[in-house]
Formats: sequence, structure tokens, C-alpha cells
Amino acid sequence: MGWIIRNKYGIVLDCEMGRFEGRSTVEEGECTALIWAIQAAYSLGYKKVIFEGDNIQVTRCLQAASINLRLENYLITISAWKSHFHNIRGLQIPVHIC
Repeated sequence: MGWIIRNKYGIVLDCEMGRFEGRSTVEEGECTALIWAIQAAYSLGYKKVIFEGDNIQVTRCLQAASINLRLENYLITISAWKSHFHNIRGLQIPVHIC
């Protein structure tokens, strides 16, 4: 899994990839990757961000349109990290920096 930080013009500013093991479902892996991307964006000093991903189930859970008890701890962690940003949005499909 990995993440890419782009500016509003699409120019790559930073990126990283890694391997996550021990996740039971694709959704757990996607949540882990999102947490990793959020933490990376914060540690690099970005405060206005848009996160995009391609997993509709995770997107729905983040938008509170769906409940998934298996993902609850991941979602709590993601919500806690949101407070570290001035402006954070989550969209479905492809992470941009404003």
C-alpha cells in the first residue's frame, strides 16, 4: 500500500509505500493505509488536505452512511486524527494537498 501527496496542480510533493500484514479484510487494510497517510501528512506539516480512496465501504463508514463494527477502532483513530488539521476532507477515489 502507499500514498501520494500532490499539490492542487497534481505535482507530486511526497510519496511512500509499505507492506501491511495481519489485516483480515481489505477494508482493514484500507483503513490502516489511510491512518498511515493521515499521520504522514501531519508529520510533513500539511494542514489542509483531501484524502481519496477507492474503497466504497470505508468511504461510507467515514461518512457515517454505514456502520461496520469490525472497523470501529480504525474509524475512531481516523476521527481523532482529523482534529490535527485545519481542513480535512475525504472523498471516494484517488491524496491531494490544497
